[in-house]
Amino acid sequence: LEGVDGPIVLYIGRITWRKGVHVLVDALEGLVDEAPNTHTVIAGPPETAYLEKIRSAVRQKGIQDSIFLEGALSEEKKYDYMCVATVFVSPSIKDIHPITLLEAQALGTPVVSTNIAAIPDIVRDGETGILVEPEDSEALKEAIGRITRDASLRRRLSQGAKEWASHLSLESSVDSLEALYSDILANLQ
Repeated sequence: LEGVDGPIVLYIGRITWRKGVHVLVDALEGLVDEAPNTHTVIAGPPETAYLEKIRSAVRQKGIQDSIFLEGALSEEKKYDYMCVATVFVSPSIKDIHPITLLEAQALGTPVVSTNIAAIPDIVRDGETGILVEPEDSEALKEAIGRITRDASLRRRLSQGAKEWASHLSLESSVDSLEALYSDILANLQ
């Protein structure tokens, strides 16, 4: 990301439909229109057919100069990217407990994610990041834009993210997952 000037939006995770990368690309079209110096890294192991759809959408929207599509990253490169990112985005449609949200917050990177499954237990809306409804590209664009434009908000979320992540542990994550599974099982009966 050398030579990149301006906000950096980061997505790291599997590049599949359930992770909502297409929603992120839709949001980025409007974001790049409003702030042309915004750049985005989308990285992770891809589902090949889906990645081709993402590449096609990026070209069709004319934002290929603002988006870097990368494959899987080494742990070192992943953390390097998280440290320089302005905002970490996880636009999941179906997910349970994305560990990258914990990692980004531990590094003080504000996050934007969706209000599904255990994510509200990981991301404190308005304190460590911003939560939006899944598949709402407009709300995603607005949330990313707020963080990239407002340095005071970004600093407050960053500080909150570090403090929150320092209190999280594997044990508390397991407790959250157990509670989620218990709720799911109770609803099935």
